[in-house]
Amino acid sequence: MCHPSNGIQTAHFWLQALTTVFYGFGRLRAIYISSCRCIRDPIFGVHWNQKGTMLLTGGADGTAIVWDVGSGRTRQQISLHSNNVMDVQWLTGRSFEHVAHPNQALADALFATCSADATVHLCKLGEPKPIKTFARHSDEVNAIRFDPSQTLLASASDDANVHIWPLNLSGLATSITSVAPNDTEPLHILRGHTQEVYALAWNNTGPGSSHPDKPRMLATASFDHTARIWNADTGACLHVIQGHEMSVFTLCFSPCARYLATGGIDHRVLITRVSDAHTVYSYTGGGSIMDLAWTQTPRTQLAVAQSDKQLVVLDLSTSLH
Repeated sequence: MCHPSNGIQTAHFWLQALTTVFYGFGRLRAIYISSCRCIRDPIFGVHWNQKGTMLLTGGADGTAIVWDVGSGRTRQQISLHSNNVMDVQWLTGRSFEHVAHPNQALADALFATCSADATVHLCKLGEPKPIKTFARHSDEVNAIRFDPSQTLLASASDDANVHIWPLNLSGLATSITSVAPNDTEPLHILRGHTQEVYALAWNNTGPGSSHPDKPRMLATASFDHTARIWNADTGACLHVIQGHEMSVFTLCFSPCARYLATGGIDHRVLITRVSDAHTVYSYTGGGSIMDLAWTQTPRTQLAVAQSDKQLVVLDLSTSLH
């Protein structure tokens, strides 16, 4: 259904099995991987590698699995955690980032996992154990993200804190055995939220980004009804976004790095200007906002996933200046 008067397009989707992979153009191709007996519990996280040849998943059984998409078979299964694996990320998994590493093949094999057991692991494909463990959170770790330079890892936790970890991957030029030992302390601990931090997102700024002259910026979303924008170079809080009336569940920066979109259980989407935290656009849906995704090709649009089974596309081409 299309509403040209308000720039909102609504589409309805019906999902099949959770562990089915769909991809392609024009015609969907399905590869069923759910028949593998190594999946015993729900899957909480999934992430493509940069080449689109492998999927990384994390589940309630505490394991991470690397899948070969072409065959649907497992490349590796690692029992890493004593509780649910909440999120998984490849180091070089974002296709729009092209960071040069001394050993690119090795960098492409690195991934991270986080868990309800309060730990974060950095792993290498083919290695049976984590090559580095970060264990300074005091409660469940809900989300992890590598920064655009692929030298920092941020983790968000139920302990209401966000940690920024230095990866210190000096050994990438030689072998994985040269990687620095476990870092006992994070580079920064971002304190300010008063309840669980559920989601985080790096802005397209700082080293390795399209805006290298600007400081690294990280946004966090919390059950305390706020989102925050941080200077990740200094650890200082730049802005507190207080327009939501319930938990903030998801957020993402615009590709131009000028705006932050936040979505909450209050059914609202707020678009905030990064420079001054001014709300420049708001939308109220028919259900909780579960996820958000920007595009600026060919128009500035924001996709909104809602709990009322609606997928809404907001055309913001004339609303944001």
